[in-house]
Amino acid sequence: MSLTRARNLKRISTFYIIDPDGLAIGLGKISSRFRLGVIMLVTLSGVAFADDADLAACQNDNPSIGIPACTKMIASGEEKPEFLGTLYGLRGIAYLRAGEYAKAVPDFTATMQYGSDSKDILKLRAMAYFYSGDSPHAIADYSESIRNQPDDAAALNGRAFVFLKMKNYDAALADYNAALKRQPDNAQVLYGRGLVKRAKGDNAGAQKDMTQAKNLMPAVADGFIQAGVDKRP
Repeated sequence: MSLTRARNLKRISTFYIIDPDGLAIGLGKISSRFRLGVIMLVTLSGVAFADDADLAACQNDNPSIGIPACTKMIASGEEKPEFLGTLYGLRGIAYLRAGEYAKAVPDFTATMQYGSDSKDILKLRAMAYFYSGDSPHAIADYSESIRNQPDDAAALNGRAFVFLKMKNYDAALADYNAALKRQPDNAQVLYGRGLVKRAKGDNAGAQKDMTQAKNLMPAVADGFIQAGVDKRP
């Protein structure tokens, strides 16, 4: 590390919001496939360099810019170990945006190995596992996240969606019910539970949940349709 860089060290905290309108990370939506309605705040903290162009590029919403910039910083050998976790996390998010889900998994693993707070990174890795086609590992990560934070509606909702996709309706219903106890007006959770009730033959209950969800968020069905668990009327 150069003396110039050493003099310009500063502490950063980068916040990524995954919002209910489409799991947007930061200011850029990662993919329509992520419209699961999980609300999550992920904090990646570390030591960064003031006015560092490489870091700015690493955080760019465009993965074609962010991935090579993060890779360059990781490979440079100039970054402190406590910051490498942040860089791997940023690159993992860029891989999610790019739809390169399998590549995101080891980056989120590295993020946790370098000491970043695992309770939030686990949910991102669970998403990466799920969209890589590895539902068992996705469930394992969501389950660990729930053990760490039993009241985390985002993890409960995420795991419920995986169960729904697997047609494990009893497990999905239990998770959706638990999530609704914590967030009773979450449109995505209500709609997901409605789909489960419909699959289990409770048409009246399904209609009630899905109508309430659409009143809260008119386009709530879009993400479930795109994910292949619902159909357009």
